[in-house]
Amino acid sequence: MEKDKEFNISKEQVLTIIKEIEEKTAKNEYHITINYNRTPGLFDDKFGGLPYWDLSKEYPRDENGDSLVLLAQINLDGLERLNNSDGIELPQKGMLQFFHAVNDLYGFDFDADTGCDLKNNKGYKVVYHETVDTSVTEEQIRALNIDTTEDVEKQFTPIEKTSAIDLHIEKTSLGMSDYRWNKLFLQLLKEKFGIVVPEECCMYDILDDDIYEMLDEMEEERQEKKEEFGKYQHHMMGYADFTQFDPREGNKKLQKYDVVLLQIDSDYNNENSTCILWGDCGIGNFFINHEDLKNKNFNDILYNWDCC
Repeated sequence: MEKDKEFNISKEQVLTIIKEIEEKTAKNEYHITINYNRTPGLFDDKFGGLPYWDLSKEYPRDENGDSLVLLAQINLDGLERLNNSDGIELPQKGMLQFFHAVNDLYGFDFDADTGCDLKNNKGYKVVYHETVDTSVTEEQIRALNIDTTEDVEKQFTPIEKTSAIDLHIEKTSLGMSDYRWNKLFLQLLKEKFGIVVPEECCMYDILDDDIYEMLDEMEEERQEKKEEFGKYQHHMMGYADFTQFDPREGNKKLQKYDVVLLQIDSDYNNENSTCILWGDCGIGNFFINHEDLKNKNFNDILYNWDCC
């Protein structure tokens, strides 16, 4: 769609709406940072490595029978609670794990995820252990004959090396790459300035090029500040970020996946070298429906990753 100049939207109006969106959508998330000074144990929070496993359960495997590899492990015991107004929260105890198949797409299936046939997808899996048996040993886990981060070729997993992680609560707000941003922007444009735009229009279709460039510069500055302080976009329960587009946009079936269960960014540190790389510096996400999360049902998950 060509840009429509008839709306005459100013930079000041756009900045006012952006501030309003930040305030309206502000909430807490579990921000995740890599801890380079600690080696994670079997029961610890981590990216990659040897997972804890309940020996009474069948270990997750792909359609060929090969073991999935651990992407992330979060121990929920003692986790500080978010206390957001929407009441959506992680389980109070236990352990949450994220696995992917070992291949060049990290277990992602474009056809299945686009068509929303996700429950039987064997390329990835989220596992919840309501209780953790701390008597299980590393030797018992290794006896299951499973692959870990260190066992697979680097091009087949985004996790370059096992890393300890720390979780803490931070404020966040809706980002421009989330499919809900455009609708909220147009709604506020009407409410605050009386400018009515057809729903099928994208925000960028109605903005002048200089405003578009301003928004790009703002986003680049935001990313640079995050990376400068080592605050990559790893989190749980916040809003999703994308390097290309939100797969839920225009897909009613996928829009039921309204909670970001986990987001892992590409994370590269000059001092400690690259730790995580999704293709060409992309982002990975796991989504769940809020009712499934409330009921501790982790069988229906939307997994997505994209890169530049």
